[in-house]
Amino acid sequence: MRNKNETIIMSFFLHYYSFKKRHFYIDICNYVSKGYANWAKVFNLKLVAETVNYLSENNISDISTLDAKISELSDKLYEKKEISKANEKRIKVLEEQIKDIEVYRKTKPVVEGVPKHFGKEKYRHEHEAEFILYAAAERSIKKSFGGKKLR
Repeated sequence: MRNKNETIIMSFFLHYYSFKKRHFYIDICNYVSKGYANWAKVFNLKLVAETVNYLSENNISDISTLDAKISELSDKLYEKKEISKANEKRIKVLEEQIKDIEVYRKTKPVVEGVPKHFGKEKYRHEHEAEFILYAAAERSIKKSFGGKKLR
């Protein structure tokens, strides 16, 4: 036999969700197979049992307490989403900085390898793409790191 609290919680749960018209449970009437109907009944009972356990563990015995708990959890979820968005933006910035640093490291030997006297123009012309990439990466890195000297 159920105690009074469990009965109240169960009736509250069924009443609250029937008025909210939330169809989270599986509608057994629409299915022909007896095996599936049996599975759906068990599934629905487990879902209700989990919900009743949650409500009783968190001392939720009326709608106002449930609404307060939902509001609290929604606020926490919103905060976590905002933190996640900020982290994703930061990751994107860091990925761009990593890419720029890799380009800088790959093209630096080419840029530093310019001959001192003869063939300067020919060398620059042959490696024009590397020079352009190097300059762009250098500008981006200096901008990201506040104009600090690069090694």
